[in-house]
Amino acid sequence: MSNYIAFYDLDHTIIASSSGTLIVKDLYKRGMLPLSSLINGTLLSFLYRLGIINTQSLIAKWVKRLQGMEAKTIEHYSELFFEETVKHYIHPQAIESIYMHKTKGASIVLLSASLDFICKPVMKYLHFDDVLCTELEVNNGYYTGAIKGNYCYGKEKLNRAIQFCISRNVDITSAYYYADAVADIPVLEAVGFPQCVNPQPALLKRARLEGWPVHRW
Repeated sequence: MSNYIAFYDLDHTIIASSSGTLIVKDLYKRGMLPLSSLINGTLLSFLYRLGIINTQSLIAKWVKRLQGMEAKTIEHYSELFFEETVKHYIHPQAIESIYMHKTKGASIVLLSASLDFICKPVMKYLHFDDVLCTELEVNNGYYTGAIKGNYCYGKEKLNRAIQFCISRNVDITSAYYYADAVADIPVLEAVGFPQCVNPQPALLKRARLEGWPVHRW
């Protein structure tokens, strides 16, 4: 049994960008999205980074586009996308941090709002023990265009983290959470060791108020 759990967010924490922005750019490069979608996606990512909007409604729209697509096809694309793009955005400091916690006997868990097919290659490459993220609904090997369960964002992240700790018989107050966004505050408040990585302006303000450690990766 692990000594404690170290949770990590993905976007702007493990990687130096938004996985959503990267995938929009990649699909545009492959001729699968028009320029207007690239511009819109980049703008929305910027507004989210400032803490002006959340991504729940945007994710629902994107997921609906996957309806009828074979899950294996998307999984194959996600592995290619990771190798060609995402892999190169991983912060070296994130790798060092993960290794440090592993040597101390921690369970390393990816806790992200990103979609499962984006998170799984990251989990595999960085040798995470588990992943808690937004899962897509699959029926007979094909995407239904819906999210399975709840969108792993905000308070839902906290619910997932709590349930995971209970299932492992680990106290959440012994856990770490590395994250960058205001939406991550519920989990940051709950864990014993909140860690703010490249925080959004509003999270930086809260971190200073609470005395939470701030990392610049």
